Amino acid sequence: MERPNNKLVNWIMSNPAILVLLFIAVIIGGIISGATLKREGFPSININLALISAPYPGASATQVEDQLLRPLEEAIAKVKSVTDYQTTASDSFGFAQVTLDDKVNVDDAIRDLTAKIDQTKFPDGVDKPQVNSIDASPYDFIIAIAGAKDDWDLYRKTKLVQDEIRLSPSVQNVEFANGLTPEIKIDFDQDKLNQAHLTRTQVEDAIKSAHLDIPIGSFYNSDQEHINLGITRSIDNLTQLQDLRLTPTIRLKDVANVFISLNNNNQYNRIGYRNNESDEELNISRALLLTIKSKPDVDLLNVDQELQDLYATFDAKPAFRDDFKLMQIYSQADATSNQLEEISKSVFGSSFPDWGVLGFVGYLFGGIWLVILLLLLFVNFRVAILAAISIPVSVGATLAWLMLAGIPLNIMVLFSMILAIGLIVDPTIVFLEAMQRYREQGYIGKDAAAKAVSTVGLGMSLAVFTNFVVFVPFGIVSGFFGQIIRFIPLTVIPAMIASLVVPVIFFVPFASKFLKPKQKINRETEPELIGVWDFSKWLGRVTMALLGPGTAKATLRVMIVLTAVALPIVVAGGLVQNDKIRFVQFANQPDGEYLQISATVNSQWSFDKAVQRVAVPIQDILVKQAEIENFSYIQQNGNSFTIWLQLFSAEYRKDHNLRTTEQLADDLNAYLKAMGWADIQATPIKEGPPTDSYPVKITLFDSDIDKLQTATEDVEGFLGSQSGVTKTQHSLTSTSTDGSVSLVLDKENLASNPFAIMMVAKSRLDTTDLGDLELNNTTYIIKSQMVPAVTSIEQITDLAVGATGRQVLRIKDVINGTVSKPPQTINRLNGRRYVEISARVDKDTDPLAVQKKLDDYLTDSKLNQLGLKNNATETTGSATFSIAKSFTELLVALAIALLITYLVLVGLFGSIWLPLIILFSIPLGLIGAFPAIATSTGQFGFLELLGIVAMAGIVVNVTILLVDFANQMKRAGQTPAQAIATAIAVRFRPILSTQMIAFGSLIPLATYSSFWRGLALVLVFGIITSGLLALITTPILYVWAQGRTRPQKSLEPSRTPTDELTAWLNSAEGQQ
Repeated sequence: MERPNNKLVNWIMSNPAILVLLFIAVIIGGIISGATLKREGFPSININLALISAPYPGASATQVEDQLLRPLEEAIAKVKSVTDYQTTASDSFGFAQVTLDDKVNVDDAIRDLTAKIDQTKFPDGVDKPQVNSIDASPYDFIIAIAGAKDDWDLYRKTKLVQDEIRLSPSVQNVEFANGLTPEIKIDFDQDKLNQAHLTRTQVEDAIKSAHLDIPIGSFYNSDQEHINLGITRSIDNLTQLQDLRLTPTIRLKDVANVFISLNNNNQYNRIGYRNNESDEELNISRALLLTIKSKPDVDLLNVDQELQDLYATFDAKPAFRDDFKLMQIYSQADATSNQLEEISKSVFGSSFPDWGVLGFVGYLFGGIWLVILLLLLFVNFRVAILAAISIPVSVGATLAWLMLAGIPLNIMVLFSMILAIGLIVDPTIVFLEAMQRYREQGYIGKDAAAKAVSTVGLGMSLAVFTNFVVFVPFGIVSGFFGQIIRFIPLTVIPAMIASLVVPVIFFVPFASKFLKPKQKINRETEPELIGVWDFSKWLGRVTMALLGPGTAKATLRVMIVLTAVALPIVVAGGLVQNDKIRFVQFANQPDGEYLQISATVNSQWSFDKAVQRVAVPIQDILVKQAEIENFSYIQQNGNSFTIWLQLFSAEYRKDHNLRTTEQLADDLNAYLKAMGWADIQATPIKEGPPTDSYPVKITLFDSDIDKLQTATEDVEGFLGSQSGVTKTQHSLTSTSTDGSVSLVLDKENLASNPFAIMMVAKSRLDTTDLGDLELNNTTYIIKSQMVPAVTSIEQITDLAVGATGRQVLRIKDVINGTVSKPPQTINRLNGRRYVEISARVDKDTDPLAVQKKLDDYLTDSKLNQLGLKNNATETTGSATFSIAKSFTELLVALAIALLITYLVLVGLFGSIWLPLIILFSIPLGLIGAFPAIATSTGQFGFLELLGIVAMAGIVVNVTILLVDFANQMKRAGQTPAQAIATAIAVRFRPILSTQMIAFGSLIPLATYSSFWRGLALVLVFGIITSGLLALITTPILYVWAQGRTRPQKSLEPSRTPTDELTAWLNSAEGQQ
């Protein structure tokens, strides 16, 4: 027997000490990395948006557009990293949303943007524009503090809690979510100011100078020492401020009411909670919320435990006695812990609670134990031991890579590790199974290793390469989803590289001694068939029979291939056509534990009116819902607010026959629909990316607001006629109330000074911030205003602006009346006016389908009919469009990856047909994947698409191994039919083993994790179906391809089939 030679194996066998050190380093590095990697839930993402706010008090929307937004847009356009910008002008306020290139550093781009805006000249009266970034996860925890005697007691207790939490070394910041602001209010009485012959401005200047610390200059003393000189004066208590002397005989309290108050900042500070689960209704209490953000480099679960320990100490402190109550109403750590628990159960199993003392059996259904069990069932015991060892070694190498790369142990990384478990063992099985066969053929350990590397090395390398290439597209998808799924290739690719290195580099020296041939081996059997199952040999003979001559068999082969080509289309198309599978953005998940209510009210309403008309009625509904454990108002901004509802656990609700999250949301929406004066929506909170309440969107451009209004009415009418559309909205303001009133100056009265009139009116209307004052360790904001508050335009026009002789001159004497305008909102995109129309759809309606109908409806002729120009529409602002774009990018990237794979295979095999045979296994996987979706979730979303893409890179491993080995047999002198039949016989065992291991590693994930179920089922049944069907189709296609393939140059010395192998093959042919 000729001894094989391989340089790599020779080097490995000659340097065992180096390999041992490397092996130990990998193990230690993996253990340290696994213990110290930061744990988090869904990956943190950067949102490439900047928000700019610029108040312009008293300005109408058109004034804001012309005087504020136009120069602001010019500044924004100068920033190179800006891709587009949306601006909004409303009465007294300008706003901009700037989209940045997702390839740039957001912080650097915002600094550049801020610098450009600071260099821009804006009109007097415009507050300095503020530029802010968006934090996708602004807080990790929310706690509520309730149970106080009054507002001041509540505020002080909350401040004490805030100060205590800030001392935690793991906490980055603690902020009020709905805080009260301590203020010193100064309410001026105009009559008293007049009697004192003082103006409001004079008094405010005196107040500002009453508490100051101002540098004056500096000098050098006689010792030539530098001395700074300043002037200071302080107010130490409220009485001193009230007694502030304005004139020798007049004090501040003589012309104004000076008092301390707590400003609720138009926040509805309420929570609902139960003292006990048995409470029939929730208790309502005034409460303050604190949001807590942990430091970026700490473990969230550890922070949660630290905070729980800290909360437990408050009850024992004197300041927190009486009815003090602290509740954690949101914790990202809980979600992270649940996600990690799902993954942990998928890997290691968990007890079956309904099985009593036999519950421990559940631990056998963890992915890792199923893989080991399947290894013991399908491969040699010694091979199984080494293959099992390869899993922690490859995982350890991957963990070490994650640590070096600074990648946290988030949910996407953990999923990728589970996926990798089923993949990293494949090369080890193939290599060691081949090595074991060659040991049984009589080769010594080193020679068996060299023979295995020569025989399966190319196939293993190609299999890992295809996995590498097909996972690359996950890392180049843009947008929100791209930032999430990029962790899959960052984890799987290093794991696959490790899986190739581990068996060849680390296991060769040990396996050459550990793997032993069986004691009873029939040496008269063809060497290639030693160690091959009898069933595998039978399968090889069946393959030879199928490939035999004869019209009937030729027809059968054609029918098999045609069926294999048509079946994926028929199965997938039929299931979709019959509504067994529905395309969605993300597949619905089972019952969750959180629900959110978002409400938007009329922007002209006062805070008190919004509370009485909307907040209180919603609250009255919520307290009666048995499923709700607690709720709180977590976000309020202008005319909108958000209520966060935490429900009892899904298990509790199921045991008590209560509604699911979806059912509760549907019922709440039915209740809330009656509030026609507010836009209110209850939405279940699920794992994964946030959803858009109005996913169908269209943007129309034109400079004429009236044309946009007409087009808006038409589009809303069309959307309202579509099945499944439940509500529409648009960005134009439509209200009958007067949003702004202009005083029309008398053109004939040129003596009237418009600026004097403006100053008199502003003095009556404005609330002025006069600075801060520290009293008793509390910072107060000093604010002044005139009282009583203005409630009509007549009170303004009756103000005095001067005198003519003894007659007082009032504003109404120098104007020709007033002009009222409704409140207006003007939207601009990249400097062009636009209106955005959007629609909400029910849960059974695909928003992509509605979006397509809308796009098809707005043809150029339709736009012209509406008075708009051609191409005056855009859909890029839609979240649906963003998701569709991610879908498209992923599919395009997959196509490119498969093309690269094809070209590489063409170069290696010297054939344009053999790579097509290999890639043909991909559509075969759809035959199993789509029925798996139909019988489980019935929905094909983004995660299921990820499963298809991942499957494409995995299933080709089977055909690569078959074609590679068949080529070796063909170069050894076999006919194409004999070569592929031998490949089927020899490779069936490792192929079946890898398919079963993929099943074992992923099926627990489909069982335990509702979020990953669809993706896992696609992979499991796609891989198994493709692998089994490829055993039938690949031989037929291989033989056909040989008639079109040029003779290949041998990659190893030719060998002639032995008489035994020829006889075995002939025996199969003889059965035909």
